Amino acid sequence: MNSVKEKMLNKYNQAGIVAGSLILANSAHATETSNVEQLFNSVDMGGVATAVVTIGGTVLGIFLAYKGITLVKRAISKA
Repeated sequence: MNSVKEKMLNKYNQAGIVAGSLILANSAHATETSNVEQLFNSVDMGGVATAVVTIGGTVLGIFLAYKGITLVKRAISKA
């Protein structure tokens, strides 16, 4: 029974060493910028926000115009 316990502890120690070395390797790599970070940094979010607001306003305007026509038709038919 003791040998099983020692084997398990040995495996846990090995896993801890591997995990610790991976964390250290990743923290050293974190100082550099990755390709994904460079891609996100190259996109001007101000321009993207303006485009999203413009498209949203256009869609909302078309929807309200369509709904307004329906409401006017309903009001005329009830009158």
